[in-house]
This record gives sequence, C-alpha cells and structure tokens, in this order.
Amino acid sequence: MKYKDRDNLVAGLRELADFVEDRGIELPIDISVSATAYMPYYSRKNRKSYNAISEKEKKAIVKQLIRVMKPVKKEYHGNYFTITRLFGKIKFSLSVDRGVVCKKVPTGNKIIHAARYVEEIVEEEVEWVCTDPILKATA
Repeated sequence: MKYKDRDNLVAGLRELADFVEDRGIELPIDISVSATAYMPYYSRKNRKSYNAISEKEKKAIVKQLIRVMKPVKKEYHGNYFTITRLFGKIKFSLSVDRGVVCKKVPTGNKIIHAARYVEEIVEEEVEWVCTDPILKATA
C-alpha cells in the first residue's frame, strides 16, 4: 500500500469512527463494518499487471499478507482462499483465487443428467492439494 492510499484509508476509517461515536446512538439499527480486498492488480515490487505476476510471486504476496495480518482465520470457499482478521466489530478479508495457494488435481468427471430442454453436462471434479502450512485453512 502506498503512503497516500494508506493515509486516505486511515482518514476514512477515522471519519467513520467519529460518525459512529458522535451519531451512532441515533442509528435505529446496529451496524458492523466489513472491508474486502482482492489480490492486487499489479505487483508493487515491479509494477507488473496481475496476470503477468508469476504464481510463485502471487503465493509470496499471500504469505506476506498472512504474516503481516496475524492472527487470521484462513478458509476455502469454492474456488477462493480467504484470510480474515477481526478488529473488534470490523471484519477485514482478503480473497484470492484458490489456485494461487493450492494445486488443482482433477479426480474425475461428474455427469449432470439432462432434463427437459437441457442437455447433459459433464462437470470436472477436482481436489485441492495445499501443502504449505501457512496456507492451510484453520478450523
């Protein structure tokens, strides 16, 4: 994160905190805050586009984020790997393509039978193999 981006984010969070402190009691509902980040579109280190970053570099970015954000909860949701840290009632999450942290291993095919007006579909079944302990999901 660049200094300017960091400063703008901090200012916005302070503005929200000030609002909740000053006017939150007037709100007719309880609120919670979530912030979600996605893998950067470029590597700050060498300014490459996201698609030009190697899988090894993407994995290194995720591992660095986990180390910086600790303690985190790590979860897999379908094709995504998510790390989450709670700051009181504020939830901060980062989601990345599961293929960045695990290897996709085909295990077979599943046939979804045709229905009226729908053709039969063959869907690939896969298993995700994640060997790096820092990237394994937590309970």
